[in-house]
Amino acid sequence: MLRMLRFCLIAFSVGLVALAMSQGSAGGYGQGGGQGAGGMGGGGFGGRMGGGLFRGSGGPQSPSDEKARRPEEDDTPNLWTTKSAILTPGDRVEFKLDMRKGETIFASVTSDAFDPALQLEDSKGTVLMKNDDRADGDQSPFISYRFAEAGSYTLKVLSYHSVSGGKFTLKMRTFVAPDANLGIVDHDDVINVEANGQNRVLFRIHAKKGQVFDLRMVTEIRDARTRYPDGFNALYGPTGVATTDFTPISTADNTPVFLANLDGDFYAEFNSTGAKRYMTNFHEVVPMPVKSADTQTLKFEPGELKLTRDWLRSRGNTIEGGTSEIQLNVIAKRVLGLPD
Repeated sequence: MLRMLRFCLIAFSVGLVALAMSQGSAGGYGQGGGQGAGGMGGGGFGGRMGGGLFRGSGGPQSPSDEKARRPEEDDTPNLWTTKSAILTPGDRVEFKLDMRKGETIFASVTSDAFDPALQLEDSKGTVLMKNDDRADGDQSPFISYRFAEAGSYTLKVLSYHSVSGGKFTLKMRTFVAPDANLGIVDHDDVINVEANGQNRVLFRIHAKKGQVFDLRMVTEIRDARTRYPDGFNALYGPTGVATTDFTPISTADNTPVFLANLDGDFYAEFNSTGAKRYMTNFHEVVPMPVKSADTQTLKFEPGELKLTRDWLRSRGNTIEGGTSEIQLNVIAKRVLGLPD
């Protein structure tokens, strides 16, 4: 019990796109996705995180929750830019992008007529990133890419091996996410995402496979005295498939804690009120390897001891006289006449 409690305590601590469209002759697109040279590798974070869990403030969601598995299925009005077009077999459809330095793009394409692919290129035609299938059996490619330099870029929709074509739907969203390094970090001039009268802010975490992160604290700073904690909304990972990208770790207070299943960029999204200055306090969690027969000496920080006492005391509060359980029992027996 103590070891489990210790683990819980450790877990506690730790522009809108400019578009232009054209068609032209194009070669086929090879099987599988990958990342080309140049630029900074992207990565969505599951929540619809690049397919993701953790959606919303109610805590981690089940991997079977299909609604939360793809980032583009967030149906908040004006959050995603949607474009539909028809691809001629052997051609490509190009979308011109004017991107800022440090800006990130999420893009996905779906079609009932052909097997689509996405390819991102710089102004010189260098392939920065491409994807054909986001996962085995899922022929809806997804890319997440962070631009190292401002400039003009091209997002291409192609057909696998150029053998077919038809109508497709492309969805995109762009944002600027500051790097959320570990520990207390102040962020100035943060650019919020506005959609349907709501504000969101995203922070980037670069993770290695096997790392565990606690995304507990994001605070808006209005002035020297006014600070607001922001609620966690979603996590987006590298592939657009939450169960591939990360594993959510349950905590007693629904603190967003996740295990990275892949190397890459993860984006944590929080609800905000549109402030320009924020403070993040993210931590890497170091799990304690133990065996059932081990004897461990645990050292608690003062804050951990208080949290432990409060948690243990809360259990006792629920069974004391006058608390909800006893009162409900009295009502059930004496008022409703229910059997034992």
